[in-house]
Amino acid sequence: MKTFELNYGDVERFEANDASDVVKVLRKNHWFPTDSEETFLRQAAQTASTWSGQNISFNSSASFAKDLIKTGMLREITS
Repeated sequence: MKTFELNYGDVERFEANDASDVVKVLRKNHWFPTDSEETFLRQAAQTASTWSGQNISFNSSASFAKDLIKTGMLREITS
């Protein structure tokens, strides 16, 4: 397991196998998680794009996480 830090409004640390598990963490803690992961991912990417000023992919959890890492919103603490 790896430890990640997510700065998405609040700073949160979580353990996961890889960075793409960030979507599970966001859905679990969201006030209004949608039934569809695809819809949720699109909404989360839009929010992250607004905060970072950069484009965030939402075609997969892996690409979403990769873009969050590029913006500095998500980082790996330990491997």
